[in-house]
Amino acid sequence: MPEYGAPLSIISAEIIRPALHALGIWSQALECLVLGTGAQESRYLYAVQLGGGPALGWWQCEPFTHDDTWTNYLAFRPTLARPLNQLRSAETSAKALLRYPLYAAAFCGVHYIRRKKGPLLPPQDDAQLQAALWKSAYNSARGKGTALQALPHFQAAIEATR
Repeated sequence: MPEYGAPLSIISAEIIRPALHALGIWSQALECLVLGTGAQESRYLYAVQLGGGPALGWWQCEPFTHDDTWTNYLAFRPTLARPLNQLRSAETSAKALLRYPLYAAAFCGVHYIRRKKGPLLPPQDDAQLQAALWKSAYNSARGKGTALQALPHFQAAIEATR
């Protein structure tokens, strides 16, 4: 079992679940997906990308992705944008991903909603499908990670939310 900077059950209960509820997008499946994404991306140990890359926060979102999501997606979805804005206080730059963990968790959830093709997320108890969605919708084909590498993190997320 991988080691994390904090217990996954605490991160889920104290950060991810409240963040997704604040936007009205909570589901058990999305909670597991966001928890597993942070586990894979940073192990909840670091908030700045290792090796000098641009990604920020436990969910390792790049500033370009952050800004593009606000400009080309959230600008047209005020029911998501308003509560998300409240989670980042007055900070409008991607640095909010570093300063406001609830904002960063909610933003990860929004990213999946934006990128997912089709109406359903993988079931909350299917680590393989969650890892595959992380690879295709979050990490991308050009990303260094693989669904196989991510699998234990999504399995740990599932176990932490049971």
